[in-house]
Amino acid sequence: MIFEVFSKLEEKIQQAVDTILLLQIELKELKKKNDDRKQEINSILLNVTQIKEENKKLQEEKNAWKDMLNGLLNKMNSI
Repeated sequence: MIFEVFSKLEEKIQQAVDTILLLQIELKELKKKNDDRKQEINSILLNVTQIKEENKKLQEEKNAWKDMLNGLLNKMNSI
């Protein structure tokens, strides 16, 4: 009877160890995925920053052209 109890206890301990090992593997995989996602986010944020800077530059160019064209139109209207 004691042998059966120890046998069941050993079986439960082995199941617990197996579960812990599987959870450790899963945790390692999830950490890797998390790191990959962080890198993706950083890359996207960098792209967003670059796009915002390019947009600002293009807006400034557009405003410069608009001012120049308005100046030309005013000169033509005054003739």
